[in-house]
Amino acid sequence: MAYGAKTYTLKEEAAEGGTKYSISFKDGQGEHHELEVSEQLFFEFRQMERRNRNLQQRAVPVYPHPAAYASEHGEMAQYRASLQASLACKEAIEQAINAHYGD
Repeated sequence: MAYGAKTYTLKEEAAEGGTKYSISFKDGQGEHHELEVSEQLFFEFRQMERRNRNLQQRAVPVYPHPAAYASEHGEMAQYRASLQASLACKEAIEQAINAHYGD
């Protein structure tokens, strides 16, 4: 996941009887979806965005090449830093989703 590329939009709208929270995104086939979510999940995504901005501020660039390339070119440190940041983001997303929409 590229930290600079936001692939979804969080929406908070005043609705009759309260506030409506949703996340809109395009799937792998380019189809647009909007998913109504709980207030808690909505704010967890907001927290995730803040964590991602903090990672960006620490200058963790996305490494664009596979491990073999990094190894051949002496760039394993950059590869590992990028991989660690990507995995942390993946875990945060999965935890937020599983906490609210698990089986």
